[in-house]
Amino acid sequence: QLKIRKMPNNLPHNKESLFYLNVLDIPPNNPQNAGKNKIKLALQNRIKLLWRPSGIAPVDKKSLSQLNIKKKNNAISINNETANWITVT
Repeated sequence: QLKIRKMPNNLPHNKESLFYLNVLDIPPNNPQNAGKNKIKLALQNRIKLLWRPSGIAPVDKKSLSQLNIKKKNNAISINNETANWITVT
């Protein structure tokens, strides 16, 4: 079980805030399985957690059209002037 609580309001109100939640799940050792062939898997997950203040609109086509994309030589530069975090893959 995982609980996420909002801390005192120190986050900006004019843009989204991005956090990463890293979760590592390691199964416990069971003494009854000593000497037996068992496979244990440890799982690690990284989850993007976005905090969007109430006055910020969600990402839409207008937000995407406000991205300033430039290509120079072998590099691409993206400038995001919106209040939203936008993932480009």
